[in-house]
Amino acid sequence: MHVDDLHYELPEALIAQTPCPNRDQSRLLVINRADGSITELGAGALPLGIRLELELPLHEAVIDSGDTLLLYTDGVVETLNAAGESFGFERLREGLVAGGSSRVVHGRVLTELDRFRGEEPVYDDRSLVVVSRESR
Repeated sequence: MHVDDLHYELPEALIAQTPCPNRDQSRLLVINRADGSITELGAGALPLGIRLELELPLHEAVIDSGDTLLLYTDGVVETLNAAGESFGFERLREGLVAGGSSRVVHGRVLTELDRFRGEEPVYDDRSLVVVSRESR
């Protein structure tokens, strides 16, 4: 199964804003700060489509020089291996904190995801977007 992918280098500041559409995705996006700290945004809500009108909390963060923004669907962290274990948030975070350009981080996470899954089938869609802002 194909993983939708996008990686992009940002030349200017960006303010990331996101509603939190899924209760089972407790962290919708993760930012690796240039200083090595991690900021997680998203507290979760009902899955989209359950209610016609749904107010979602809005989270905002500034992507500064040297920061990396990682967005993903639940299919990434819920990917299973042969033992029935899920890939999980910690493995995803490890791929981010190791650093590098958006292309490097993206490739690292996908490589680890495929290694972890092995020959197990994919049960859910998986999307991964990595955006980084160049250091000045």
